[in-house]
Amino acid sequence: MPTGRKKSVQKQSKKDSKDQEIDISVNFLVPYQRVMTDNEVEELLDKYKIEKSSLPYIYIGDPSISKLNAKEGDVIEITRKDYVGEYKYYRVVVGKILENVE
Repeated sequence: MPTGRKKSVQKQSKKDSKDQEIDISVNFLVPYQRVMTDNEVEELLDKYKIEKSSLPYIYIGDPSISKLNAKEGDVIEITRKDYVGEYKYYRVVVGKILENVE
């Protein structure tokens, strides 16, 4: 391949990679995630006798939930599977990173 041609191909491929957005949700290591409905959240909180503020947080800018169109205050259900079974985890979407204040 001529040297000039190789450089232009490299420049083009770098430009293309900047324009492409990577969808990490299709990676097999990323667990299934969805936004729960209000009724499902109520049932969850009643089942465990907790308040929404007791759930762990997930930042609204987290790349793993970017495709979910989640809003601040939504609850995300995360389903992880392994060879033993299926496990569900829950996170409340927050708009900023919270610091522990003592």
